[in-house]
Amino acid sequence: MEPESDNELEPWERPGALRRDCEPHRGELHVRLADCTFILALASIHCFPTIPLALSLALVVSRMASRDLDRMAAVPLDRPGEHLTRKALESAASALKLCAFGIGFWLIIVLIQLVGLWK
Repeated sequence: MEPESDNELEPWERPGALRRDCEPHRGELHVRLADCTFILALASIHCFPTIPLALSLALVVSRMASRDLDRMAAVPLDRPGEHLTRKALESAASALKLCAFGIGFWLIIVLIQLVGLWK
């Protein structure tokens, strides 16, 4: 039996409505972790030991953000967090690129040192 109007529907069943008892988003957590990851990735250019930490944190943030975006698509989650989660995913991807640059930079430094030792 179909309801005759929107007034007969529950508030969360109305078009465009969202249930109020859904899980809150973790967008702010993702953004803060992604910011920490980006800072560590920047530091990896100057300090080699931060590369593994930045790399692992970037992978964790990417996985968490991707998982939450998938859940937002499947299950009603708090939609305002979608923008923050996407932003965190982009920041984590940038941090991964910086980590790759840091690894390349340090490999070049090591190779230059090794070539200098052979002469």
